[in-house]
Amino acid sequence: MNNLQSSPVFGKNVSDFKSQLPNPAIWPSILFFVADGVPTCEKKVYIRAVFCQSGNVNCIYVIFFLITMQLNLRILGLSLLFGLCPFFPAFGEDGEEFEAGGFRFRFQTIVKTDVRVFGAANFTYRGDVTIPATFIYNGIEHTVKNIGDNAFMNCTEITGISIPSTVTMIGNASFYGCTALANVFIPSTVSTINPEAFSGCSSLERIVLPASLTFLGAKTFFGCTALKTFVCMGKTKPNQFQASFDSDIYATATLYVPVGSLSNYQGAPTQPFYTNEFPKFSNIVELGNIVDGEAYTQDFDITANVRYSREFRNTNWQALYVPFSLPIDTLAAHGLKIAALNDNHQYDNDNDGVADETRMEFFTVPSGETRPNYPYLIRAEQTGPVTLDLKDVEIKAAAEASIECSSINQRFTFVGSYDGVSGAEMCGNNYYAMAGGGLKRAADASVALKPQRWYMKVENKDGSSVDHYLAPTIRFCIDGEEEAAGALAIDTLHSSDSLANGVCYDMSGRRLSVRSGLYIQQGKIVLIRK
Repeated sequence: MNNLQSSPVFGKNVSDFKSQLPNPAIWPSILFFVADGVPTCEKKVYIRAVFCQSGNVNCIYVIFFLITMQLNLRILGLSLLFGLCPFFPAFGEDGEEFEAGGFRFRFQTIVKTDVRVFGAANFTYRGDVTIPATFIYNGIEHTVKNIGDNAFMNCTEITGISIPSTVTMIGNASFYGCTALANVFIPSTVSTINPEAFSGCSSLERIVLPASLTFLGAKTFFGCTALKTFVCMGKTKPNQFQASFDSDIYATATLYVPVGSLSNYQGAPTQPFYTNEFPKFSNIVELGNIVDGEAYTQDFDITANVRYSREFRNTNWQALYVPFSLPIDTLAAHGLKIAALNDNHQYDNDNDGVADETRMEFFTVPSGETRPNYPYLIRAEQTGPVTLDLKDVEIKAAAEASIECSSINQRFTFVGSYDGVSGAEMCGNNYYAMAGGGLKRAADASVALKPQRWYMKVENKDGSSVDHYLAPTIRFCIDGEEEAAGALAIDTLHSSDSLANGVCYDMSGRRLSVRSGLYIQQGKIVLIRK
């Protein structure tokens, strides 16, 4: 009795005991069978748990000591947890080993049709390895449930691993020392990654942990010196006993967590016995939290929830360039419209054989969704902030994608940017950008292009200069209806002397010779009177 009372779980209810287990994620359900007629409040079990290690199998022996608080209290059952139980030989050590489909397996302890991938000194895996979910052996279909301890240890020729969605646990040191392993897929069924599972994988640059993960073992990613991107998909952080990462990783890698979950990852452990190492990362980013006008640097594709925020200060058409798809019906519900480039048209209005008017034609997008990393126009029905919350969206890596259209002699290229472009570069290259509801040539080196925007560049196909063809504003139309190019001040001149050495344009952006009338010169509307 004294021994029982010295146990840390002495006097606990069954539910209390289960909640205090160091790693509930790796334990099957504990089966307690209690005699009928015992009130719930009196069903107390006094337990001492002995934790030990046996070879490569984590064994937990749980011995029930029965204390008769009530005369009719009897415990009739026993708990079995990953390992040996001498009282039930049928559920003993893992069963026979065998090979099938290029893999070595062991039968699981309890369900004989379930197996775990198992490694052996004389069994080598190479290249990109895809573990099967099921296979036929001796005429019976078997399901792969676990990756066994040391299963792929020191397989230095493995470059990629894909784990099937039937697997729930990755064992101790499963991929320890796989120095060439660069790509790992962990399915959304895995709840446990045991200690040192990927330790020493020095070529691993990115790892994505599924939302299903509840436990991350000690030293799981020790020695992963190339690891730069660490993604946790769960809104609740996985439990940790000890540090799962080298101290260097905290400073060099970026931790991505789901949008809205930052405080959880930075908070205290949720259960006793656990620690929380995630706040040690110096760079933590909320995955999918995309704010218009801010630089976007994500270098990988992933499916996740997105929260997109944008402030509309006017109701003009504006440039849009984002790394995810936008459902048109969602945009419409927020009073937003999208237009995509369709074509360009050029006109020779003065019959001199040179195009002096260029118009860009856009069509509104009536249904479906937009493409990621694609230049669009967007317009709001009213000013103010808009926030879009999207579920399970494919987010693309940052890329300067472009589209183009052309005439016989010129090429017009629309280039997206997530870093922004300096005013000096915009002005020096005669780039055009959306401003004030029009597509205008950069004329001021102090005005830069914001991130998540696109710009347009014009080139002659023969490589000659286009400077003398470039109008300050290129007109565009949406679905055939011409859009205003923005309000400009009107200067009145009574002679053409000031224009003799300049290039003039009419109100439609056409380059022409000087006569009486309204012209655009150096970004201003000018009235010429002869």
